[in-house]
Amino acid sequence: MKYIKDKPVRDLTADQFMKLSLAEEDRFLTVSLGEKINGMTVAHYIDEVKNLFFKDEFSKVVQDWNELRHECIEFAFEKLLYPVFRKELRIKLLDDAKNHIMKVCSDKMHNWLKVR
Repeated sequence: MKYIKDKPVRDLTADQFMKLSLAEEDRFLTVSLGEKINGMTVAHYIDEVKNLFFKDEFSKVVQDWNELRHECIEFAFEKLLYPVFRKELRIKLLDDAKNHIMKVCSDKMHNWLKVR
């Protein structure tokens, strides 16, 4: 495969992730899944979530609380949610690749066994 740096997951087809995973096991390459998730309206999804919990007032107390909310959101996403998302995505991609391989093999065996 060529050009796999910064390749979107949605562009992986058939058994490509299985090949990448096997190459990673053989230490030919390192697969890292998205450090940053893009949002719909802003550059990063975390910024989009921060806007949901932002209170628009000007007092010092409210601004301090907003800052604390921002830190909590960053901690929750960076340390808790993103690692779980990456792990689940890796498992799902491997499972999809295995299912594709099994389907191709079963179709091939079915064609071999099919006798008229």
